[in-house]
Amino acid sequence: MPAFKVIEALDDGCWLGTITRANTEKWYVRMYWPGGAQLEPQNVYKSTKIKFEGSKGKAYQSAKRKANQLWAEFNEARDAGDNPIKPRTIQSVVDAYLDQITHWASENEKADKPIYMIKGGRSVRGHSQHWTHAKVEAVANILGHLKGFWATLPTQDFRRITERDLAYFSEWAAKTHDWSPNWTNRNITQIRMIWRFAFDEGWAEFIPKPFRSAENLRDRARRNLTEEEWLRMVYWARDKYDSIRPTNKAAAYFKDTALQFWVWLNVISWSGIRPPSGAVIKNLIRWEDIRALEDGSRIISRKDKTEYEAPILEPCYDLLDFYKEWQAEKGLSDSQYLFAHTRTKEGYFAFGDPILSFRKQWANMLNDLGLKAPPKTPQSQKLVPYALRGFFITMSIRNGVDVRKLANSLGTSERVIDQTYYDFQTEKEMAELMKRASMADLGSVTYDENGYPILR
Repeated sequence: MPAFKVIEALDDGCWLGTITRANTEKWYVRMYWPGGAQLEPQNVYKSTKIKFEGSKGKAYQSAKRKANQLWAEFNEARDAGDNPIKPRTIQSVVDAYLDQITHWASENEKADKPIYMIKGGRSVRGHSQHWTHAKVEAVANILGHLKGFWATLPTQDFRRITERDLAYFSEWAAKTHDWSPNWTNRNITQIRMIWRFAFDEGWAEFIPKPFRSAENLRDRARRNLTEEEWLRMVYWARDKYDSIRPTNKAAAYFKDTALQFWVWLNVISWSGIRPPSGAVIKNLIRWEDIRALEDGSRIISRKDKTEYEAPILEPCYDLLDFYKEWQAEKGLSDSQYLFAHTRTKEGYFAFGDPILSFRKQWANMLNDLGLKAPPKTPQSQKLVPYALRGFFITMSIRNGVDVRKLANSLGTSERVIDQTYYDFQTEKEMAELMKRASMADLGSVTYDENGYPILR
């Protein structure tokens, strides 16, 4: 490093001077940091970015003011417990927060009774308010989405970020993402929880309150499926399966996946559960989630956003029995997941690993059926897998199911159902729809020469 020429001592441990670089002499401040038990003492040099024009005059006065400001910031960081040489960044705080809640989740799962509660989160009916690995996984997903926002902040020095910098997060989200108000507000909750963690650690002096988006349920409602569209979907899935010839291992795998997609469409449609996105492994459907009651009816237990037990309608019973036998034929008896890979792809998944989602099959289906939304279509007008749950809800309402009971069984509220789904109209009753459900006659399935079931 070029030599530092001392001009004046400003304080005990702080000197004003100059350094010459590339034939240009500028004012610098040298600050002494005594370090601590774990760190070596050292001198820190900061540029005032002011050109040296002599030890008197306006440039000198400006340099002196800037040097005193840098010295004050240096001491502020040191007093706060930060390393003034390497400022604490927003990402380092986020990483520390994630490490901490992961530790709390581990300790809770070891203990007979959970110890560490979630502080600052929004209360959701049916949720445990203690840290679990599933909740940590959901938080980590949100933190990944927040990285884009951190990059827009005027500074990455955590102590320099102000409440004003964070106040307009919802406006940034609206401009850069087509997020629902609910998802935007979940991100805001995590921003508050990060700062609450930092506040408890002594790293922050405030807990921010970014403006929250108004959750107008009618505005955020997804586009509903019509009866005709749903029938076209299940027919497409079955025809796609029938059309694949298992001439090699890759084709055989695609045929297996096509069958599973057809089953998936029906299971989601006839139970009304939230279709897992694949982002959280815990939310994937497992065989243990399905159980039969004494009266022969079946339910599926879910613990995704809330804990609920959704009814499975009768058209799905034979399908599940048939599919269970099919998995056994494929050697998947030991797989706990309802939808699992039937081959190994090195570096991606192993035989028996869960299929995280059917996103690609869904997109191909919409494209083939002419249901794919054109570019720049608002997210609320696009058909997404969640529409299958909406279809189940609207058809249940049309069939006279009590809204309160329906809400309780699906882990939602009467208000959400009333404002989001109840405006959907169809001329057909549930009995008529069930007649046309495209469910194959699974009581007498025959098999082709390759051992694949023929869905007729």
